[in-house]
Amino acid sequence: MKNKTKATILTAIIVFIILLASQTMAAGSLVDTSDPSYKDGSYTLDDIRSYAIYIIKLILSLVGTLSLVFFVYGGLTFLLSAGNQTQVKKGMDIIQAAVIGIVITFTSVLLINLFFHGIGINWNPATGKIPF
Repeated sequence: MKNKTKATILTAIIVFIILLASQTMAAGSLVDTSDPSYKDGSYTLDDIRSYAIYIIKLILSLVGTLSLVFFVYGGLTFLLSAGNQTQVKKGMDIIQAAVIGIVITFTSVLLINLFFHGIGINWNPATGKIPF
């Protein structure tokens, strides 16, 4: 049983690393080296906000993705338990934790969106675009 737990943890870590790498590669570089601000160092508050929103979006997408992965893992554990009560409880606990993670992620997006609207930034969490 210990080897199975180690394998599960190792698989989760590998999936997390792959998801992190794919998110980073899909988004491209955080800093646009062709931007004139990069060359002369004349960044503005809008640039800092853009970086903050980029990082927030990256973190929330990773947390949401991991929650869904664990939701599926918990469902598979529950389905493959074959009536073993400890496996059923383990699967249900994983599903419950994943649902809590999804709720926290959606609540975070809602609170961040509310905060940005409060300070005058019209941020669309679906697209990540900020009209300046």
